[in-house]
Amino acid sequence: MKQLIILVCMVLSTIAYAQNTSLQCVVLNTLDNGNNINPIPGSLRAAVNCANSLQGAANITFAIPGVGPYVIPLTGPELTLTNTYGVTIDGNTQVTSAVGSGVDQSITIEGGSFSANEIGPSYFGNLKFKASLRNYGIQLLNSVSSTIENCAFYFSDLKISSTFSTDAKLLIKGNTFKEGQGIEVSGVTNATISDNTLVHGGIKVHYSSFVNISNNTLSNVGITLEHLTDSRIERNSINVAIVGLLLNSVERCEVEFNVIKNVTIGIKYDVRYVNFYYNTIDNYSVSGFYSFPEGTLNGSNIERNTISNGAGGSAIFLNYSSNNSVSENIIATCGYGIVVGSNTHGATNVGIKDNSIQGFTNFAIDLGQSTKLTVAGNFIGNGSGYGMLIRNDHNNLKIDGNYIGITPLGVSAPISGCGIYLNIPNGGQDMVISNNSIGNIMSTGGLWTLGEGGCGIYEALSTVKGLKIYRNKIFSILNTGLYISNQSAFNAVSIAENLISSCNYGILSVDCERILIKENHFTQVTYSITIRSSTAGKGHTNKIQRNTYDQTQFGTQIILTDGAYPGNDEKLPPVVNYYSPAANDFIRVAGNGSVAGDTVELYVSRG
Repeated sequence: MKQLIILVCMVLSTIAYAQNTSLQCVVLNTLDNGNNINPIPGSLRAAVNCANSLQGAANITFAIPGVGPYVIPLTGPELTLTNTYGVTIDGNTQVTSAVGSGVDQSITIEGGSFSANEIGPSYFGNLKFKASLRNYGIQLLNSVSSTIENCAFYFSDLKISSTFSTDAKLLIKGNTFKEGQGIEVSGVTNATISDNTLVHGGIKVHYSSFVNISNNTLSNVGITLEHLTDSRIERNSINVAIVGLLLNSVERCEVEFNVIKNVTIGIKYDVRYVNFYYNTIDNYSVSGFYSFPEGTLNGSNIERNTISNGAGGSAIFLNYSSNNSVSENIIATCGYGIVVGSNTHGATNVGIKDNSIQGFTNFAIDLGQSTKLTVAGNFIGNGSGYGMLIRNDHNNLKIDGNYIGITPLGVSAPISGCGIYLNIPNGGQDMVISNNSIGNIMSTGGLWTLGEGGCGIYEALSTVKGLKIYRNKIFSILNTGLYISNQSAFNAVSIAENLISSCNYGILSVDCERILIKENHFTQVTYSITIRSSTAGKGHTNKIQRNTYDQTQFGTQIILTDGAYPGNDEKLPPVVNYYSPAANDFIRVAGNGSVAGDTVELYVSRG
């Protein structure tokens, strides 16, 4: 008799309403009356009440009769979970309990949501949420550990915030979001958000650390990260968004192998100690990498990324930047390639190295204010704009070993404008331009008649102290190999050991003082060295020493245009040159304008 009573109790524990069966609460129908105090027996609302009443971890399972799919329309308040031991809700339990196979046995919770505050470890799996009244399907506050896996959210969101334990683990994996806001996580430590698909919904993570965001697919909205530390963002796919990936006040993170397409801005940042490696950004309208207006890039690296199809925008824009590396990126088809600093904001200790920039329409590299900036080993070619623009104040700038208009393997890659354009009217010092290969400059014009258009290196209106231009190869230039103008007596400039060939003017100096032109070699140049002086008293401070010529039409040409100053005496620069016998003229002196009454002194020594 005692055994019979026990058997009867076991049978009764499985009948038509949700009740405690070995810490399990079973959903037996799709009904809801919206009443949390007296719910319909067997309903999901009754199962939640059952789970909350248990003194241990609860398991809500489904055994709804008939063949699915099953829709549970919630008509009342949200379903609130309070079990501090933890709750598991798994829609896949319906598949094993229902009659039939090979049919859709999915559970859809329509018009309502789950919320929980300070519950134990929780699991939500294989459920669908549709048109939630509170705009979220699941909201968890101050949870210990949570897993949301293989769920679908339609017009509803997932919100999780403030896990109160440092040992808490959050897993959001394999879910689908459509038409809602997507995933929002705040105040968590140790989380994984992976393999989710979001349509018209993004991923937002705030005030969190040790978060892995990986292998997610997003469209129409991107990923927003604010006040995030020690995390990884990798292998996500983002298509069609205003900003693909936004990082604001983010530190010590790795951003790798993401693919971002069809966006206004690919990656927008204000970061410290963040590495951006191997990302692909394609088809952007404003910028690939873009700094907040007051944003910084500090102690970070932008390396080995591929950035393409930028219309008139900039591939990489750095505003307040210090102690960074921008290296080995592949940039194709853009307005601007790499922009560093601005007219008012500068960069400090930044290396721009070994990048490939092609198909640009304005400047491949645009350098604003900077201190200790190194630009080295970059390839710039096949563009309709200028190779480099150097503007505003620069201190300790080194431009070394770049290939402009030619590949490192020696293949022609023509550009227009000029190779390197310096326009630094506000000062600067200790600038070195060395060991660059600059060629195949095809432009026929510029801002001046003999302006920067079609020049290898163009330096104008600058007040740089200690400018050194040496050991560059400048060749196949439509106009001028090296053009320098308006350098004052306070700024010593050295132009030495350059190889200049196949251009009209080799070195053209206009109204400069204290220029040393030394040990350069000219081949197939019409006018190797041309000194123009429109103001009396300037030309003689320049020095021309030990330059060599081969197959040139003219060696050194000195043109005086001081007709506005009749009666002024002019001393020409001392010239000590080696020259080819094939040269028509060793030195040619000419005057433009009225020089009647002037005295010209020329000191010449054949080396």
